[in-house]
Amino acid sequence: MTVRGKGKYTYNQFVRQEGEVFFRDLMSKYFPNNEIIYFS
Repeated sequence: MTVRGKGKYTYNQFVRQEGEVFFRDLMSKYFPNNEIIYFS
């Protein structure tokens, strides 16, 4: 995780991208008619 301002932590870009792919795959499997509008 990296620090971005006071009290704000984010995952590094590689970890975030892996997480996004993982959750998008799960969403398409269990909720095929929904979409993710925002992923941070």
